[in-house]
Amino acid sequence: MKNENIQQGPQINPSQYGYPMPYQQEDEIDLYELWSAIWQRKQMIFFVSLVVTLIAFAYVLMVKPIYKAEIFFLPPLAQDIQELNFQGIQDMDVASIARVSPEKVYQEFQKNLQSKSLRREFYEKPKNYDWFQKANNLDNSDVQQTFEDKFDEKLKVKVPKTGSANFISLSFEAEDKELSATWLNSYVDFVVSKTRHQLVIASTTELKNNKQFLLDKVAGLRKIALSRRKDRIALLQESLLIAKMSGNTDPVKLRGSDIDKEYMRGSKAIESEINVLQSRKNEDPFIEGIRDFQEKIAYLDAISIEEKNITPVTIDQAALVPVDPIKPKKKLILLIALVLGVFMGIFIAIVQASLCKNKKLEE
Repeated sequence: MKNENIQQGPQINPSQYGYPMPYQQEDEIDLYELWSAIWQRKQMIFFVSLVVTLIAFAYVLMVKPIYKAEIFFLPPLAQDIQELNFQGIQDMDVASIARVSPEKVYQEFQKNLQSKSLRREFYEKPKNYDWFQKANNLDNSDVQQTFEDKFDEKLKVKVPKTGSANFISLSFEAEDKELSATWLNSYVDFVVSKTRHQLVIASTTELKNNKQFLLDKVAGLRKIALSRRKDRIALLQESLLIAKMSGNTDPVKLRGSDIDKEYMRGSKAIESEINVLQSRKNEDPFIEGIRDFQEKIAYLDAISIEEKNITPVTIDQAALVPVDPIKPKKKLILLIALVLGVFMGIFIAIVQASLCKNKKLEE
């Protein structure tokens, strides 16, 4: 046939003319082959996952659980601090006495709740300090560091990001769940007592200052009254001298004249008044308004502040013994360990399959 006699022309290499070579797909991942390699090593993957999970389980059993007790607060009620607001004293003519509001008292409590010095004072009480050192197997080598790490850092005030800022809480973390609640309640009682005492001291000092203000006023009135009495005596002594020199023993009355001088009263009357003024022992009955100030002083003296009747905070919920620890989160740790173990097993399986494939290719 004619076609059989036709000679074939030379083969053209595409690369000679700059044409790209056809793409070879030898290096593409074969998912079926990958899955087959993983499935063949499923026992090894299971073993790796089991080992990692068991290690995590051992860690969960070995680590000491941490419990968190929490207590919630609200501002005090008006009747809780009425001892600090003295009835009627705001209307007195005394130094300024600001009315104590529940918000102000609550702020003082919050400030003390976070006070480093009060925390340190509570921590260093012999009974508390000894227990805390023994409970945490600590020595006395570094008291400050122990306080910072084991107590102060574990005592946290929480203010809500949304809602009322008055609703705050205080939490304490410890390895002993019962003592975590006991310590927290004890610390709050300590802060309440300190705040109450500070409020009473402040109010008592304010009362003393106002009483002193009134006493100073009374002393000032008496001093002025004494000076005026001395001035009166000096005036009368001069008038007495004039009366004696004029020979006016008895009062002198001049008709048709408006002359009215002390010496015209006569030496007898003037001398009698001088004797009375010089013998006066008490100036108070002759001082106008002094009795009003003395009444206010007596009122301040009668005020008694009962510290036990003051409650600087409303405890919405006292600290209860926690049921479950916050650390470690056992279920989460075991779940993460299981997932990590599976991924590690799969990774090892893929590496093994790749090594075996390369070895066969080399052979």
